[in-house]
Amino acid sequence: MVKCQVCGEEIGNAIFCENCGSKIPSQKKNKKEKVINNNEKQEKKFCANCGSEMASEDKFCSNCGTYELKATNQVGNNLVATFNPGTAFLISIYTTGAGHIYLGLFKRGISFLISQIVLVVLVAIFTLLLGYLWYMLAVIVLLLGILACLTLHIYSIYDSYKSIKKITNGESVEDIMFFNKFM
Repeated sequence: MVKCQVCGEEIGNAIFCENCGSKIPSQKKNKKEKVINNNEKQEKKFCANCGSEMASEDKFCSNCGTYELKATNQVGNNLVATFNPGTAFLISIYTTGAGHIYLGLFKRGISFLISQIVLVVLVAIFTLLLGYLWYMLAVIVLLLGILACLTLHIYSIYDSYKSIKKITNGESVEDIMFFNKFM
């Protein structure tokens, strides 16, 4: 069996060393299937770059030399996430921005939540201050504030649903503050 010139590991018929990732010179690609013992129950994994099968202990793909990347919960990578649109919708109805947080869009979800809290606090302060001076103006401010809060909440639900559709279709979703879209 052939050994890697860099680390000394036995590499078999690989083009790249599965231990250190270095390219093996003048080796022809031989597509032999690995026979797995019935006693050894190894989990199959595949290269994210070329799709060839890798052994569970391999760090590098023997076909293209790509380092094995651990799957992370980041939106926008090549993974197709499986989120439940109904769950995101229900969570979004309960709390503004929670649907985004469920999807892993933390910046967007937190920006919705903080915006909603700031809006509620401002409406409460203006309503209380105006309530002492002009009662009808305070009622108008309160109604406009409730309308603004509902609009923000409904937009959060819509944006969460739109984001989950993009994620489940494999599209990239940028995790930015929601108000950056309007600037």
